[in-house]
Amino acid sequence: MPYLGTSRGRLINPLNDSLTKSDPLVLAEECFSSISKKNRYNGHTSTPYTVGQHTLILLRIAKLFEHYVPDYENLKQTILYHDMHEAFIGDMPRPLKAVLPEYAAFEDQIALKVQACLWMDLDAPSEYSLKFLNILDTEICATWEMPRYNVGFYYGTVTTVDDYVRDVTKMLYNLSYRDLIDPDSMKKATSDIHQLIGDFEVIAQMPWEDVETKLMRHFNNDV
Repeated sequence: MPYLGTSRGRLINPLNDSLTKSDPLVLAEECFSSISKKNRYNGHTSTPYTVGQHTLILLRIAKLFEHYVPDYENLKQTILYHDMHEAFIGDMPRPLKAVLPEYAAFEDQIALKVQACLWMDLDAPSEYSLKFLNILDTEICATWEMPRYNVGFYYGTVTTVDDYVRDVTKMLYNLSYRDLIDPDSMKKATSDIHQLIGDFEVIAQMPWEDVETKLMRHFNNDV
């Protein structure tokens, strides 16, 4: 049987109902422990950058719009849980998933099992939250992650803070173009984009233990 050992000493078979029937707090601890150490981009980054750090950065962006979205708590939970399944099946790069439909379907199956446990009594991810997440999750790669960590065609290039400010601002404006955020509200929320970039840098330098702790605080709404 395909049992996987976890950081909390459990043996999990992701193909059966082990994930769905887990204790939500234990499963969250296991997932956060894993994704706070698991590197993105198959490790092709100039310095370590984990799935957990990526999640915290998306949550930091969402916080900007706490008062401008229909249901901030739903958006926050959608972001917090969107990569939790990678604790059990890893982080497959998008270009490969695009040509491996069977793997993509398997990933969706595992993700639904994890979410079924962790969402508990919460409302399921809304269509709005999923659209919001999809834009951020796609565009943060080109606007912050790949330039910041010299991935792909950014290898060897020098990117300044002003470049990050320009690109991240453009990314956030896309929320307005997609009718997810009112343009005036977006301007108010992102009035200090330099501070946002500074927060990104703080998250980028966190040790994995601090990343795990901060993710658990989000899980417990103690942030």
